[in-house]
Formats: sequence, C-alpha cells, structure tokens
Amino acid sequence: REWRWCSGGGDPYPSARLHARRGLLVTLAGLTMQGAQSDMAALQTVRHAREAGATKQHIVETIGQMAVFAGLPAMTRALELAQAVLDEEQDTNKEDGA
Repeated sequence: REWRWCSGGGDPYPSARLHARRGLLVTLAGLTMQGAQSDMAALQTVRHAREAGATKQHIVETIGQMAVFAGLPAMTRALELAQAVLDEEQDTNKEDGA
C-alpha cells in the first residue's frame, strides 16, 4: 500500500482512533521534552490520550523514553502530572461505584 502524507492526499492511518492516540502520545513526548512547563497542557494531553484509548502503560513509557533527552527532572514532572490525571480517574470511578 502506498502511503500519502500530504494533506488532501488521503489518510495514512487506517484507524482514526489509533491516529488520535498516537498523535496525543507524540504531543505528550514533546511537552515532556519542554520540561512539562505547562501544567494545563500536559494534564489535558494525558486526559485526551486516555479518552483516545491510551493505557497507563502507554503514557508512562512515552514519558519515560523522554528522560534520555529531556532529563530526569522533566520526566519526573511529567509523570507527576500524568499521575494526577490517573488519580482523578480512579476517584471518579470510585464515586460512580465502578
């Protein structure tokens, strides 16, 4: 199959859901590279990645891979923000009786 990457030339991804998840994980990697300086951007990206089907493991691995390039403080900050979202989800599930 030939992949066309230019806009208007067709979607190179057969699954829009996979495309959204992948894009959000790449965005999370970029935010981690910047030192996770924008709390709101990182929090929203993790929330949206979860909604797009990213697992906790996907998120942790994405952030963890950036440690080599961004440094441990950036990775640690991004993991703290991601954990806040995961904790929110857990609290919401408890309130809903799930």
